[in-house]
Amino acid sequence: MRPLEAVEINSRELTYNASNNLSLRPGVPAEMLVKLENSGDTPIHWKVNLKGDFSPLWCKWEKDFYQQIKAKETIYFTLVFQVPENFFEERADSKNELWKLKLDYQVEVFVETREKGLVAYQVFKLVIRPPTVYINYLPALYGEIDFVRRLISLFEQAFDPTIQTLDTLWAYLDPLTAPRAMLPFLAKYWVAFPLDPRWNIKEQRRLIRNAIKLYRWRGTRRGLLFYLRLYTGLDLEDASFDIDLDLSDLPEEKQKISIQEVSSQGFILGKASMGTDSMLGGGRPYHFIVKICYPPSFQFDEQLVREIIEREKPAFSTYELNLKVQSTNWD
Repeated sequence: MRPLEAVEINSRELTYNASNNLSLRPGVPAEMLVKLENSGDTPIHWKVNLKGDFSPLWCKWEKDFYQQIKAKETIYFTLVFQVPENFFEERADSKNELWKLKLDYQVEVFVETREKGLVAYQVFKLVIRPPTVYINYLPALYGEIDFVRRLISLFEQAFDPTIQTLDTLWAYLDPLTAPRAMLPFLAKYWVAFPLDPRWNIKEQRRLIRNAIKLYRWRGTRRGLLFYLRLYTGLDLEDASFDIDLDLSDLPEEKQKISIQEVSSQGFILGKASMGTDSMLGGGRPYHFIVKICYPPSFQFDEQLVREIIEREKPAFSTYELNLKVQSTNWD
């Protein structure tokens, strides 16, 4: 709330005095304090009307009926002004160039009495200025000078975005909070991880955020489960398999991702004439089966899943991908 500015309005019975300007900041109410003093010996019925080139929506004064002020009585009331918070943005979008540049508005205050009609008239300005913090670092005397406030505001608008960026630099370097335009830079120069256009923005953020863990666990069962969990958002079938991963923005699903390693030796016929053990079917060394059971409404790219498995598994291993809708049972 801005400090109150006093206006005293008078004729022979009513005296007046007014400051020239009422400074407004968009979205912040400001008040003009009005003092009415009846120095006569009889009661007076009065009312105040406002006119000017400002919008009627900016002032909350709605009392257009006569009110009584007793003899030798002094009363106070306030005129509250407030411009919209998006005042400057609306002017920037306006096609009327003259209206877009207008920052000073005139307010005419008319004091009328039922007995004598118009008895006082006063004019002051509504001065709309952008908010400035830098003015608080100057002596209060300079804060009263409009030219100084506007000059300081120019420096603030030039340097403040840089200062705010430095204050929140951590947010620009965190893939979960960084601007979208920063993601390719973080992916390429911070973690050297190529972005796949098939991943949406949320998935890309999680991928960049966890790229170092993917590097650390590449070629392991843990790493592959981590990657599939990261992409699909489905929980793991083995709840005891701990993966340190924050997926709070993913929908809750049932535990339906698992990896089964094939370790059986198959059907063995003892020693062959060649002098070595022989095996018929069943046994496949370094082979594993990836099982994903998903809800009927769930959609994902199977080709991308296969590419993830090919990228994360050891080069010498083989795999099978078993996809099932959640309502079905495993074979």
